[in-house]
Amino acid sequence: MYKYQRLLILSTNLPVLLAINIVIACTLVISDMYGPASKQAKLTWLAILAAVTAYRYFVHLYFSNNNKHKLDLHLVGVVIAGAVWAFYPYLFHQSMSTKEIMLTLIIFCGMSGGSVTLLSCDLRSAIAYVSLTVFPYSLVLITSGDSSLESLGFMGIVYGAALCITAVKSARIIFSLIDNQAKVEAIASDLEVDAYTKDQKISMLEQRDMLTGLLNRKSFISAVTLMKAKKNKQCSLNGFVHIDIEKLHNINQNYGHQYGDHVITKVGEVLKNIDKFYGTCSARYGNDEFIMLINVGSEEEILEFIGTIKDQLAVYFQLDNIRVKPDYYIGYYLGDDSISTSQAMRNAYLAVTQGKKSNIRVCCFDKKIQEGQQRNQYLRYHLKAAIDAENFFMNFQPIVRCSTQEVHSFEALVRWELEGQRVSPDEFISVAEEHGLIIELGQLILTMSIEALAEINKTYPKVSISINVSVIQLEDDDFIRYLQFLINRYSINPANVHLEITETAMISNIEKLTHRIIQAKDAGVMISVDDFGTGFSSIAVLRNLQIDYIKIDKSYIDDICSCEKDESIVSAVTKMAHTIGTRVIAEGVETNDQLALLGQSEIDFYQGYLFSKPVSFIEAIHLLERHKKQQKLA
Repeated sequence: MYKYQRLLILSTNLPVLLAINIVIACTLVISDMYGPASKQAKLTWLAILAAVTAYRYFVHLYFSNNNKHKLDLHLVGVVIAGAVWAFYPYLFHQSMSTKEIMLTLIIFCGMSGGSVTLLSCDLRSAIAYVSLTVFPYSLVLITSGDSSLESLGFMGIVYGAALCITAVKSARIIFSLIDNQAKVEAIASDLEVDAYTKDQKISMLEQRDMLTGLLNRKSFISAVTLMKAKKNKQCSLNGFVHIDIEKLHNINQNYGHQYGDHVITKVGEVLKNIDKFYGTCSARYGNDEFIMLINVGSEEEILEFIGTIKDQLAVYFQLDNIRVKPDYYIGYYLGDDSISTSQAMRNAYLAVTQGKKSNIRVCCFDKKIQEGQQRNQYLRYHLKAAIDAENFFMNFQPIVRCSTQEVHSFEALVRWELEGQRVSPDEFISVAEEHGLIIELGQLILTMSIEALAEINKTYPKVSISINVSVIQLEDDDFIRYLQFLINRYSINPANVHLEITETAMISNIEKLTHRIIQAKDAGVMISVDDFGTGFSSIAVLRNLQIDYIKIDKSYIDDICSCEKDESIVSAVTKMAHTIGTRVIAEGVETNDQLALLGQSEIDFYQGYLFSKPVSFIEAIHLLERHKKQQKLA
C-alpha cells in the first residue's frame, strides 16, 4: 500500500544511508582495529560490501518508482548489507579485546539506530537490518561465558528491541502522513475535476443555447468559419436559412411559456438531427428564430434542403394534453465567401422578415429586398437628422358632420420631403418604429398638431384635431405626461384632442394599452379607433374602454353602393356603436352616392376627397372661414 509514496521517501534517504555505510566501512578497514594481520580479510569484506552497495544504487537509479517490485528489491539489498555487516566482527571476534567488542556493539547499534530512521518507510527493511546487525552479535556475547560480555549482549538485545519498537512507530507515522497526503491530494484532485467540470459547463453555456443545446448566435459565426474552411469545391456556395416560428407569442399566451419553451426545444431537436444527417450547422438566433448553414452547389439544392426542413417540422408537438402544430416562415440567402457571415445572416433575416410582411412562407433574399434595405438605411440616416431639425410639416384633412356639412375636426397628417421628393408616411413611420425613432418623431407630431389646434381654437373653439399615435408611443411611460404638458402649455380643451389608434394595433396589444387608454381618458382626451373593420375587436371592448369614435375603414366604403354586404356591415356597425355611445366616422368618401347611403345609415361624420383632400394649415383655416361665411349667408 502506498508503495509509490514510500519509494519516494526511501529514494530521498537512500543515497545518504549508503554513503554513511561506505564511509564507516572504509574507516574500519583503514584503521588498525582488530590487528594488522587481518588486512587482507578486511579488504575482501570491503569489496563484498561495495558490491552490495553498488547493487542497491543500481536498484535506486534504474528502476522506476512505479515498478511494483522495486521495494522488494530494496529489501533484498538491505538484508544482504545487514548480513555483510553482521559478518564483520565474526572475522575477528576471537582476537578482540573487551574494548573492541564494546566498540563493535556501539557501531552496530548506532548504524541500526540511523537505519531505523532512514528505512522506516519500509518496516520490513528496518526490522531486518536491526535484527541482522544487533541481535546475532548480542546473542554471541550472551553465550560467551564472560559475565562482562554477557551484560553487553543483554544491553544489545534491549537496544535492538527498542529500535524495532521505534521502527514500528516511525513506520506508522510515515504511513499516517502518506495517508493524509493522499487524502489531501484526492480532495485537491476532486476540486480540480469539479473546477474543470464547471469550466466546461461555463464554456458550454457561453457557446450553447441553454434551452435547445444548439449553438448561440456568437458561436455560430465561429462554427461557420470552420465549415467554410472545410467545404469541398462541389459545394462552393453558402446557404443561410432563417427559420421563424409563427406567432409563438400566441402559444405562450394561450398555454403558458412552459409550452412555448417545449415547442422551441422540440424544434431544436429536429434541427440537431438534420445537422447530424446533412452535416449542417444550426443555432438559435433569437426567441422564436433559428439560423442554419448548409454548403450547396446550386439554388435547387438549398430549396430541396428547405423542403426537408419543412417536412420534418410539419409535426405536432405535445406536452401533457396540449397538442399544437406551429407554422413557420423561412428566409434564405445564397452567396459565396466574399460576403461576411454577419451580413449573410442579416440577409437571411431580411428575407424572412419580408416573407412575413408579404405572407410568403419561403422567401429568398433578392435584389428587391436588398434595394429595400438600402432604402431603409438611407431613410434612417436622414430621418434622424430631420427629427433633430424638425424638418416636417403637417397637412390636415377635414372630418365633416354628415347632417350639416360643417367641419367638425381635422385629422393631422405628418408630411416629409427629402431632397425634393415626398416620402410616404407609411414608409418613414415604419422606419422610425424599426430604428427606435418613433418616440421622438411622435413627440414632434404631437407638438405640431396641438400647436395648430391651439391656433385654430382661438377662432373656432369647438373644432378638434385627431392625431395618429403608434402603439410604441402609447407604451412609453412619458407619453401621458408629455401630452398633459402640451395641453397645459397651449391652454387647450383636452376634449378637442382625439388620439387615433389603429384597430389591429389596439387588439394585438390590448393588455398593454388598456391602462394607457384609461389614463388618456382620465386626462380628458378623446380616443378614436382607426381603420375599424380590419381587425377583430368586439363591441364589448369598445364599450369597456369607452371609445369615443370609430372610423370605418375605407375598404368598406369603396363598394358600399354596389355591395349590399358592405352596406349592411356599415349600417350594423353604426347602430351597435350608437348603442354604446360611440360615434362613427366614415373614411375615404369620394362620391355623393356614398354620402347619401351613409346618411341613411345615420353615420355621424365622414372624411374624404368628396369634401377635401388633406390641406395645409392656412387652407384649413380658409375652409373654416368659408363655411362660417356660408352659415351667415344662409
